[in-house]
Amino acid sequence: MKRYLSVVLFGLLSALATLAHPNLVKVRLRVILVDQELSQKPVPFFLVSLKCAGKATEVKTSLEGTAEAQLPPGRCAVSSEKPAELGGKRFSWNIQVSLSGGEQNIDLTNDNAKVEEIPAPASAAKAASNDLTEHFKRLKNTVVTVRSESGHGTGFFVDAKGLILTNQHVVGNSEYLAVQFDRTHKIAAKLIAADPQKDVALLSVNIAALPNASPAPLYRAGAGRTPVQEGERVFTIGSPLSLDKIITTGIVSKVEPHTIMSDININPGNSGGPLFNGAGQVIGLTTFGTRGEDGPGVSGIVRIEEALALLEQNRAKATGTPPLQYRSFHTSPGLPGAGGEAPAGRARA
Repeated sequence: MKRYLSVVLFGLLSALATLAHPNLVKVRLRVILVDQELSQKPVPFFLVSLKCAGKATEVKTSLEGTAEAQLPPGRCAVSSEKPAELGGKRFSWNIQVSLSGGEQNIDLTNDNAKVEEIPAPASAAKAASNDLTEHFKRLKNTVVTVRSESGHGTGFFVDAKGLILTNQHVVGNSEYLAVQFDRTHKIAAKLIAADPQKDVALLSVNIAALPNASPAPLYRAGAGRTPVQEGERVFTIGSPLSLDKIITTGIVSKVEPHTIMSDININPGNSGGPLFNGAGQVIGLTTFGTRGEDGPGVSGIVRIEEALALLEQNRAKATGTPPLQYRSFHTSPGLPGAGGEAPAGRARA
């Protein structure tokens, strides 16, 4: 009799439990992020809190970034205990989902996450700033303003004999060529060679007239190596608008066989200037800029490899060149070529 009563009592309790807790939903949770290269990255051992029907449950993802739980149907709050980190960003979640049916999937991704940039350590930011400052002090005397009948651009010394690389469209067919080293030093220049297709030109000056001038270090790539990669920080020193020896920074957007694209802001007058990598080596010549409707657009740089052949083929032509006329004076608006180079077509810098 007692055994019979026990069975009946157990059945009643089970029935009451069933009424109090309806059928549970089998929840499959997945935490997966997409990086800058659009590759999926599961987040393993990630702790997620699920609060459903007043009851809190915690699950931890596996190596594949997945976890499972049995939860009551209805509204459920899904939140992360700590953020996940990927690509210099933090991802955290605090979302509401509605559970129903026998099974349900919940995906925590970039799209439903709260995203925050990870700030660089103060020491690293300071070190980067100091490096840039030192680079500018060391490299500013490698750069000159190139003046022609049509306006001006930028150039840079490539050796200690007075050879200067610039864009061909800066010099054009001008009979007047000069380089301005600083406010008081301007000397005549001679066109040695030019390649309009690659938009590079080689000039020669009497570098003895500019005792503080120095050649810029050129990047020379090994077999199969590119001078820079997407995302790397670069900088240029040039003569935009009516200014001279102005430093501008940016990052590389795309590396192509003959050119480099960057978000670096170059303006009319920057044409022919050196683009430096983080080590202070010239990796290209700033050549043109496209202007966007709501921003500065994208800038194009001719890779330094495009100019090295012209340099090596014509280096000997500068040997024995008679000293060029030297002049020293302050720049004034009346000087030939004092105006800025007008942007045209592709907004050449």
